[in-house]
Amino acid sequence: MSVDNDKSTIAMILGLLFPGAGHILIGKKRKGIWIAIVFVTLSYVSGLVVSTILNTFLSSAPSDIFFPLGALAFIPSFALWLIQIFDLSKITGQQRVEAARQ
Repeated sequence: MSVDNDKSTIAMILGLLFPGAGHILIGKKRKGIWIAIVFVTLSYVSGLVVSTILNTFLSSAPSDIFFPLGALAFIPSFALWLIQIFDLSKITGQQRVEAARQ
């Protein structure tokens, strides 16, 4: 499946806004759905972990530890977000090259 410049730009914007959406737009539906499911699950679990830690173990801790702990918990989601952007860029680039050859 070939991708024109407008479609690849829209796919990148969608990928920035919601992981997996850009992959779905360019025809990599299965990959896009898996990325979206994993991203939502990672975000949910990260939030759950932070909330559990804050409610259970750190109720008497100083409040300046809350933000760094919360930020650390979302590193896996952020990493997946970055990886899928690079992957989307690579796929759209390859599809543009293939389309130019034809």
